[in-house]
Amino acid sequence: DDDDDDDDDDDDDKDDNDDDDDSLEQTINWRSEYYQRKFPEFFVDLDTGRIKTADEVNLALRGLAKVMLEGLCWVMKYYYQGVASWKWYFPTHYAPLASDMVNLTDFEIEFDMGEPFHPLEQLLGVLPPASAKFLPEQYRALMVNAESPILDYYPTEFEVDMNGKRNPWEGISLIPFIDERRLLDAVGTTDESSLTPTERLRNTRIGSEWLYTYDPECKELVRSTLPRLFPDITHAESRCVEWVLPAIPGDGLFRARRLPGCEIPQPSFPDVKALSVSGALRKVHVDLFGRPSKKESLVINVDRSPNAVGSDEIDMRQRCDAAFWVTWMTQGKTVYVEWPFLHEAELVAVCDGDHKWTLSKSNRKHGGGPPKVHQKRLTTAEEQQYIEETRDLHTHALSKRALSIDAVTVVLTVRRFEGMRRMMNGSVRRWFEHKTITVPAQLTLCKNVHPDPRFVEKRPPTLAEAFPVGSPLVYIGPEYYGAMGRVVRVDERPNNVQSWVPSCTVELELPHKDFPFGHALRQANQMDWYPDYIVAKMMKMSSRTLSKICSSVYVTPGRADIGLNIKFAKQEMMVAGYAMAVPKPAWQNNNNNNSSSSSNGGKTNNYGKYQWYYSRLTIEAVHQYREAFPEVFELLERRPNENRYSVEQMLHVFDDQKEFDDPENKDENEGASNDKRKAKRAKKRKSDKELAEEKLLAIKDFKTTLGTHRRILVPPTSHVLNPLAIKAIEQESARYFAACYDLHKAKVVVRGVPLHYMYRPSPAVPWSPTWFKVTVGDLKTKYPDLLGDRVMTLRSDEGVPLGIKGTIVAVHTDQNFAEVLFDSTELAANTLNGKVAPMRGAQLPLTSLLNLSKPKSPQPRLQGELYRPKMEVLKRTKGSKVKFVLENVQVPNLNSGNYNLNKRRSNNNQSSRGGRRGSHNNRNNNNNNNNNNNNNNNN
Repeated sequence: DDDDDDDDDDDDDKDDNDDDDDSLEQTINWRSEYYQRKFPEFFVDLDTGRIKTADEVNLALRGLAKVMLEGLCWVMKYYYQGVASWKWYFPTHYAPLASDMVNLTDFEIEFDMGEPFHPLEQLLGVLPPASAKFLPEQYRALMVNAESPILDYYPTEFEVDMNGKRNPWEGISLIPFIDERRLLDAVGTTDESSLTPTERLRNTRIGSEWLYTYDPECKELVRSTLPRLFPDITHAESRCVEWVLPAIPGDGLFRARRLPGCEIPQPSFPDVKALSVSGALRKVHVDLFGRPSKKESLVINVDRSPNAVGSDEIDMRQRCDAAFWVTWMTQGKTVYVEWPFLHEAELVAVCDGDHKWTLSKSNRKHGGGPPKVHQKRLTTAEEQQYIEETRDLHTHALSKRALSIDAVTVVLTVRRFEGMRRMMNGSVRRWFEHKTITVPAQLTLCKNVHPDPRFVEKRPPTLAEAFPVGSPLVYIGPEYYGAMGRVVRVDERPNNVQSWVPSCTVELELPHKDFPFGHALRQANQMDWYPDYIVAKMMKMSSRTLSKICSSVYVTPGRADIGLNIKFAKQEMMVAGYAMAVPKPAWQNNNNNNSSSSSNGGKTNNYGKYQWYYSRLTIEAVHQYREAFPEVFELLERRPNENRYSVEQMLHVFDDQKEFDDPENKDENEGASNDKRKAKRAKKRKSDKELAEEKLLAIKDFKTTLGTHRRILVPPTSHVLNPLAIKAIEQESARYFAACYDLHKAKVVVRGVPLHYMYRPSPAVPWSPTWFKVTVGDLKTKYPDLLGDRVMTLRSDEGVPLGIKGTIVAVHTDQNFAEVLFDSTELAANTLNGKVAPMRGAQLPLTSLLNLSKPKSPQPRLQGELYRPKMEVLKRTKGSKVKFVLENVQVPNLNSGNYNLNKRRSNNNQSSRGGRRGSHNNRNNNNNNNNNNNNNNNN
C-alpha cells in the first residue's frame, strides 16, 4: 500500500513536484516550438527577414484564435440556422492550441453572406489537376494549360506535412488557398456559350428536392442509367414528387430546445450517480491502452459509509451483506452490474469467504419452478482462492477503471444479459449468457431507474395480432416449405372441439424447383490439402522457410513485407482456400506446451495448437515465387533464425558461391587475400541502394500477380468453400436464375395452416426456424455441413430484399454469420471481399436466413401428443416448369512445376494424417474427373 512508508511518500511528493515543474517547462517550450514551426510568418517577415516584436507575435496569435472562433460559429450556424456565409473559409493549414483560445468574448463575429459558386466553379475550387477530365474543356484548360491565370492554384508537386502521422493521406497537403475573386475572373474569360445543353444544365446553381415514397400500387419500369453496373427495376413500387423544404416558423431562426417526449437521461444511459460517489485527482497507475498512466488521473471514490444509499434505495450496509443477496437470488430477481453502465445480469451464486450459496441449475431456465439455493462451506483451498479473487477485483477496479472501493467482502457470480429471444409460442423472453463472471457486491445494483423498454418480455400474441389479414408470411410447414404468401383470413374455431390450435387460410406462391447445385459443385471441386512438413519436403526447403514465406517477411530499407501473407500462426488467421488449420490432438498439444514452457521460461505457446495444411494454390504460388526470386528463399534458408532481413543481404546471397564458381576468376580467387575480396565486394555495393529499391518494387509488383494478393484473413473457426467451387456455383446459379426468370409460379390457397407453420418476415426479435446456436464442441462437426446449402433471406432490414435465394459459401462460426452467393445481382450486395462478382454476395446473420436444403418444420405437441394439423387445399393454379441441367465443371490442373504432387503424397500417405487427408481427397477428385470424362463421352 502507498501508506506503508511515510518517508517514501515524502520522497515521492518531492519527485512529483519536480516532475510537474519539468512538465510545465516542457509545455511552454513545446508551444513556442509549435508556432515557430507551423507559423513562421508570425515571428519573421518572410519578405525582409525582420524579426517581429512580441506585441506583433501576440497580435498574430489573437488573430488566429479569432478565425478559429469564426469557424466554430460558422459550423454551428450551418447546422442550426443555415449557411452564415458563402465566402468564408479557414485561411490556415493549422489550428491554434486550445490553451490560446481564451478571452473569446473580446471578439465580434460577423459574416458576409455573399453568393454560392456555380457547380462548375465549385469543382474548380476543390478538384486537383489530375481530375480535370471531369470538367468541360473550357474549365479544364484553367487547371492544366500553362497560360491559365490561376495555374498556381493547381500544383502537380507539393509538400505534405506528416504532422506526426504515418500514412500519406493523413498528412496535411500544403497547397495554396484559392482567392475567390481571381477564380471568378478566370472563369469570366471562358466562352460560356460553347457549353453543351447538358453542361449548362449541370451548371445550374439552384435545383429542386425530390421526395420518394413507397407505393405498392405503382408497377412502373425504371430503366437503369448505368446498365453495366445496375439492372433495371422492373416494379419500382415508389413515386417521386417535388418537395419543398418547410420554412422554420416565426423569425426563421432555429432555437435548440428539448422536444416533447425526450427523456433525460435516455433509457440504459450510463448513470454515475446511481451510487454515492466523489472524485479526486490522484497519481495512480491506470492502464491506458496497455500502458500505465504517468500523470494524475481522476479517480472515482465510492462512498464507503454504511448509510450511503444508491438510486436503487439500497444502502452500503445491505449491499455488502451476503444474506441480503441470497434473499434477492432466492426471489429470482435480476441485478445490474458493471456500474456505471448497468448491464442486467442473472444472479447465480453468492460468496462471503466462509460460505457459498449457489442457485440450482434447474432454475436457470424459464419455468424452472420456485428457486432453490444450495449452501456450501468453503474448503481451505477455496478460501485461499477467494482471497486472491477479491484482491484481483479490488486491483482491477483501480488499475483498469480508476474506481476506489473498500476491500471486497462479498463476491457475486452472475450471467450477463445477452439479448431477447423469440420462443416457439411467439413470446419474447430475456436471454442470459452461459458464461459467468464475478463482480464485487458494492458495485452491484438491484434495479435500474432508467430501464430500456426494448428489453421488456412480451406474452404470446394472438393469431390476429401476429398475422392480420393481408400480412405477408413465409410458410415453414411440410410440402410447401419456404413458400411466400399472405394471410387471406383467420379461421374460426369449429364447434364441439375441445383441443384446437388457431389457424389461418393463406395464399402461397410456390417457388420453382430448387436444384442442389451447391453441394454437387462443392463435391466436384474439392481441393487436396497437404501438411506443411510434406509440402516443405516435396519443394526441397525447410519447414521454417515455408512457414516464413507463407506469413510475413520484413526487410529493410523501411519495413517492406515480402511474404505471401497466407497464414499467421500466432494470430490464428489464414487465407481461406490457401491454408487450413486443424486442431492437434490433446496429447500433442500437451507435449508442445511442456516443451515450449521449458524453453520460454515457463510460458506456454498458444499458437502451436494447430497443424497447418496448404492447398495446391499455395504450392503453386510458392513455386512461382521461388522461380522468380530464388535469392529470397536462399536468404531464408541461410539465416533461418533471424526476424529481420535487408535487401542488401538478398542481393549478395549468391556472391560467395558465384565468385568461386566463375572459371575466369578461379585463379584470382585462389590467391586473393581477404582484403582484396572485401574491396571487390565493396565496389559492387556502391549501387546497392538503387538495386534494393528496384528489387523491392519488382517483388511488390510480382506479388500482385499471385492469387494471394490482398486476400481477406479469417480465423480457423471460419469455413469457406475453395475459390474453384465458388466460381462454379456463381456461374451455375446465374444460369438457374435465368432459366426461372419470367416463368409463372404455381399458387395454392390452403385452409387450416396453424400458427407454428407461419413465419412473419422481419420480426422485431431476429430468429430463424433453421438457425441454431452452436457450442464450441459442435463447431467442427456441424458448421461445415452448411457450406453449399441453399438459403432464402428472411429480413429486408439487412439491405437485401426479402425472399432472395442464394448459396452459402462461407460460415463464420465465432459470429454466427454466413456469406451468401445470390442467384442474381442485388443492389445491396457486394463482392464478398473479391470472392464473387459485384453485387452477388452479402454477409448475413444466420438468424436472417431460412435453410432450404435442411428444412426444419416445427413439431409442437398438444396434450402430450404430436400435433398433426388437418390442412385443406381450396384452390390451385399451375405454374411453368423449369428446364435446367447442371453443366459439367472441369477442375483446373494445378500440377505445374518441377515436382510431382501425387507421387510425393503417395509416399507419405501412410505416415501422417495429412497424407491420408490428401490421398482421400485425391480419390474423390479422381472419381469426379472420371465421372466428368464419362459424361463428356456420353454427350
